[in-house]
Amino acid sequence: MEEKTKIIITPITKCEILIKTWITGKEHEDIQAPITDIKLIMDTGGIGKGEINVGEAQRKSVEKAVEIVVISVGGKKENIVQEVQNLRKEDYLFVLQEVDDVVKGKDFTRPESEQEKATARAV
Repeated sequence: MEEKTKIIITPITKCEILIKTWITGKEHEDIQAPITDIKLIMDTGGIGKGEINVGEAQRKSVEKAVEIVVISVGGKKENIVQEVQNLRKEDYLFVLQEVDDVVKGKDFTRPESEQEKATARAV
């Protein structure tokens, strides 16, 4: 399968971000893993003991999604997660929304001709 990408332009700093337009099933599983991989320990009395830091699990899942979906930030291909995190807050949230749309397959049911946004162009 040919991997399609698109360039999004952040609204404030006008930074070009190259992202994938879709992810694989394996990539989806990798993104969900921090949230779904919860360990529960049962003692001999059948009482479960476990602990989960929901905030940390969500943060790791978001970081994994950014790592998988974002290809480059302003032409840079190294330290992608940190590059996105270092964007101005409004641009950061914009990129996270775009990444979330890809992870959720938001454009999946629409014809390709309608999938492009005003702030994006296919590459």
